[in-house]
Amino acid sequence: MYAIEIIDLNKKYGKIPVLKNLNLTVEKGKIYGFLGKNGSGKTTTIKILTGLISRYSGMVKIFGEDIKKNKNIIFEKTGSLVENASFYHNLTVEENLKLFADYKNVQLSKIKEIINFFSLEKYLNVKFKNLSLGNKQRLGMANSVLHDPELLILDEPSNGLDPLGMNEMRNLLFKLSKEMGKTIFVSSHLLSELQMIADNYGIIDDGYMLKELNNEDIKMENKFILKTSDVKNTIKLINKEKIDFNISEDKLMLFSNEKKVAEIMKLLVNENILVYECSRHTENLEEIFIKELKGE
Repeated sequence: MYAIEIIDLNKKYGKIPVLKNLNLTVEKGKIYGFLGKNGSGKTTTIKILTGLISRYSGMVKIFGEDIKKNKNIIFEKTGSLVENASFYHNLTVEENLKLFADYKNVQLSKIKEIINFFSLEKYLNVKFKNLSLGNKQRLGMANSVLHDPELLILDEPSNGLDPLGMNEMRNLLFKLSKEMGKTIFVSSHLLSELQMIADNYGIIDDGYMLKELNNEDIKMENKFILKTSDVKNTIKLINKEKIDFNISEDKLMLFSNEKKVAEIMKLLVNENILVYECSRHTENLEEIFIKELKGE
């Protein structure tokens, strides 16, 4: 059973289709990075998952339950932070948490545990309006887990944060996943940050799922940089072996696997061609994302 399962999800605003037969799955206990450029359908998907949009076709399941048939599953088992945290500006951190704990029917003793986990002790008597953006987001995360949900749904939680704030948010997400066992579905345009913590990814564009992948898939996206003493004859050998490549100045970029590259190296030695460089270049998430959007 998946934490999230989306099957043939379609959504229109008027006559304009925003989501088109979208399919994705999120494993329990994993961090899933949901990627896409602006207008790709990310926020609409998140609003459906959090119950803010209820009119759509297709099926959305949370822990095996169809959210159209059992909307309570959203409130019982999920917590969310959609864009910037929103609280009562003239109430303190403690007052806001107590208010939301009462609304969610959470015992006040739980607040102390959450305050400690999110390191909010020294801000308890600070009004929300006087918090830094990073601490506002931290309070938002604290509120999202007050009722101890199994699943967190986050839309751009690092939006607007400085490098220190982004680092703190990254560490929080990692702790929530590894220490508290939460499943996390997070939308972000900060791909380098996301790659440090996520297990799986989905790339969406124009309402379609372009690709789902994990970190092992990223490692398999290999390129090899090759520099030799004889570019012309090196290219002849590469063509003979039917290996795809690009050339930039005096370096060749081979799109192949280790075995094929090793065979090329052997041929180069046999032809007395000197090898100045042969190194692996593993694509990062941002490179894969751009390649998918370009349809390469």
